[in-house]
Amino acid sequence: MECLLTFLFLLVAAIFLVGSVTNSYANRSRRRFVYESLARRYAGSRVPGGFLNPMTLQLRYGDTRASLRETSSSWPYRQTCTELTIAWPDFAFRCEILPRKVVVGFPADRYRSEFATGDAAFDDEFVVNGTDEKATRQLVRDGVRWQIRRISQLFYSNSVCILIQFGQIIVRKPDSLWKLDDLQLFVERSLELYDQIMLTRASGIEFLDSDEAQTLEDVICPVCGETIARQLVFCRRCKTPYHADCWEFVGACSVYGCGERRCLSPQSARAASGPHANMPAAPPRGSDSGQQPG
Repeated sequence: MECLLTFLFLLVAAIFLVGSVTNSYANRSRRRFVYESLARRYAGSRVPGGFLNPMTLQLRYGDTRASLRETSSSWPYRQTCTELTIAWPDFAFRCEILPRKVVVGFPADRYRSEFATGDAAFDDEFVVNGTDEKATRQLVRDGVRWQIRRISQLFYSNSVCILIQFGQIIVRKPDSLWKLDDLQLFVERSLELYDQIMLTRASGIEFLDSDEAQTLEDVICPVCGETIARQLVFCRRCKTPYHADCWEFVGACSVYGCGERRCLSPQSARAASGPHANMPAAPPRGSDSGQQPG
């Protein structure tokens, strides 16, 4: 009788092991197909991974790189997550944007430096914490908050965690995504968030609402990813800066949800105490007149 029980136990264990291995192989094959499809779309490559390291998709975005992977039990969540990591130019700056419902029960002193954004709905939903109050407030602007909400509302979890640390931006969502369309949507929304965050680094520019001359420093063109040293124009609607050639090539503002087809050119430098003259609008492509409609 004992031998029969032992045999049955070993048989069940063997069936379970074979089933687990088969299921794991099927999942990896499916993810490999999806990652390879995304790699072709984003001129990237798939890194196979191993027993302890997950499969990773390396993507190229402008002049930087991003990586996509699935992780198990990643902080602050206790479940499988999908995350996209992309390079951030400030290694020293750290910021956390976490769902308020997730941080309940965390040590109170961890979020003693929580910053209110002034957006009541956003502050009710998220906790914002950073090492530099001024830099954190500059980062969490309207476009960034709006994009974070869009990512949070994707799929089943209705949640997202944004970490900026050690020269990286990590967009972590507590969903196991394996469908091509779902992963592509997550990647697109995350890269749009990256664009919005990078635009906050051009905060020193005040084009229309200032009566004093402004200094342009380290302004990045969202089309080519290069610093704008000359021939700068900016979107008439959202004030995003571009190379003039890049704007001409695209023909409209590339910021998601904007689509403005007219750009403006900043004035040449003048005394800081002097008033700015009105800036003429550059005509859209194919237009015979540079005048704006009344």
